[in-house]
Amino acid sequence: MISYKQVLKRSYYILYVGLAIAGAIVVMHFSSKLKETQVENARRRLTEVHQDACSKLEQSLDKFAILVSGIRAYCEMHDTIPNAYEMQDFVNAQLRDLDYKDSIIISFLDTTHTFRYTFTRTVQDPADLVGRSVREFRDDEEIARMDDIMRTDELKFSHPINLIEGWPGIPLNFSLKKNGETVGYFAAIVNLHYIIEPIYNNTEMTEDVVFRFQIPDGPTFDRESVYDGTTVYHRRQDEEYVGNYDVDTSAFHFTDVKMYSVDFRLGTAYKGRMKSKTLSSTWLYIWYAALLILCFFLLFQEKLKLKKEDKLSETESDLALSKMEKEQHQQLCSSIQQSLAADEEPLKTVFSDYFILNKPKEEVSGDLFWTFNDEDFTLWVIVDCTGQGITGTLSSVIVQYHLNKLIAQEGLRDVEKIMIRLHDSMQNLLPKKDIAKCGMPIGICLYEKAKRRLIFAGANRPLFIVRPTGFSRTYSGKGKLEDERLLEISRTDHGLGSNHFDQSSINIQEISLNEGDVIYSLTDGFANQLGGNNALPFTDIQVKKILLENYYLDMGEQHDILWGKLMSWKDLHEQTDDICLVGVRIK
Repeated sequence: MISYKQVLKRSYYILYVGLAIAGAIVVMHFSSKLKETQVENARRRLTEVHQDACSKLEQSLDKFAILVSGIRAYCEMHDTIPNAYEMQDFVNAQLRDLDYKDSIIISFLDTTHTFRYTFTRTVQDPADLVGRSVREFRDDEEIARMDDIMRTDELKFSHPINLIEGWPGIPLNFSLKKNGETVGYFAAIVNLHYIIEPIYNNTEMTEDVVFRFQIPDGPTFDRESVYDGTTVYHRRQDEEYVGNYDVDTSAFHFTDVKMYSVDFRLGTAYKGRMKSKTLSSTWLYIWYAALLILCFFLLFQEKLKLKKEDKLSETESDLALSKMEKEQHQQLCSSIQQSLAADEEPLKTVFSDYFILNKPKEEVSGDLFWTFNDEDFTLWVIVDCTGQGITGTLSSVIVQYHLNKLIAQEGLRDVEKIMIRLHDSMQNLLPKKDIAKCGMPIGICLYEKAKRRLIFAGANRPLFIVRPTGFSRTYSGKGKLEDERLLEISRTDHGLGSNHFDQSSINIQEISLNEGDVIYSLTDGFANQLGGNNALPFTDIQVKKILLENYYLDMGEQHDILWGKLMSWKDLHEQTDDICLVGVRIK
């Protein structure tokens, strides 16, 4: 009897033959239509290049016009004509704002067409034109156009010209009036290279086309020269000049770009015969051969795949079983941790206004909150136990056992001795590779009810106390006053169980409390939560800022604000660590 896998294997062979036949039909069909497609694609591409060139030419002219409009506005806001140096400073500021990089000349001429001043970016009167007349360089027709400019309030382009400064330019002019009378006109001339160059920036689009720039019924021009029969004051040549190519005028696609009373005619044509980037017949056959090879390769791979399927199925079953066992272990640890969870009754009895913010990273937590209450004292402990999840839970069970033994059974109330005994126990019981480097951060708070006094000892975690009336600036303890209302109690630099933990450096702080004081103790999970745009830690600085902004609220409201702020910071990031934060208000 034929198995399912054998049928599947034969189906792949049939598919391979079918693809070979279908591919042959497709190649012959496309080969017959290819020539028509090539011509159409070439025309479409030429149109796209031409439209892009027209758009870039218009943008360059418009940017130049913005600059000149700013010069005119500057002149009009003054009662007198700005002098050459004032105008030069203003123009340079505009050039920097517009990120203008190219050559530019600004000239002011009076009504007799005599240069009153002229300057470039850095040089005043670079060609010794001041006091000379434009009539020395331009014919009567161009002088008439200048006269026409002084009779209008509009910006007007003039025809491109070859400048004696050694580059071709295009002038944009405007008349200047003072007290209702025309006193002359400004001519701002920019290098044609700057206007035209953006068209050539995309060499991939322009490498096989030639552009023709001209004024209708006027001269042609390019990035280096204006071909109007006047003197050219340099020897540079534009390699892309239209005259370098044997292209008939009828082959060009022309568009007139009208800007400020002048038409700029732009033509685009292929340098040689029409080209297209459509695949040739040769490439179609290569594609077909590659497809056959690919199909054969896939068929071979499928044979290997069928052999591995049974083994993969077994592996998936093992993984599913492992995942189920892990979930069962987590559920068991969660049950154990819940059964040993700290009783909130001691806090509730002594401090009616309090909150406990306890958010494990996984189903079970490595952060431990433990409380104890007797007639004279209320004690609470926060410990960041080694590890997270199951590992953290087991560590917390061990720590909780020793806290019960030392405080509940032996009656130990000296926080320094509690710290030392816990440190010794952690070093003896837990694997040194787990805690030897950083240890377990811990904060122990012992509240004496009759004296309303707090005794605190912290290993690698601080304690924050907010006093609404403010602490005295002469506070002599080892805490740090971030704000006159917030006191940060210092701590040792290493956690319990660390090889670097120095018992002699344990700092025991005793603080007399006032009514309304708020005490906050926490593990580092809150401050270390990654978030924001750059996945940075939340930091203790932000924690303290939130505490100062909200300490006067009910503790339940503070709980919600703290958690809300952290979730907003966390956003889509994963929770970084277990989180435990406890706050109590002194009544």
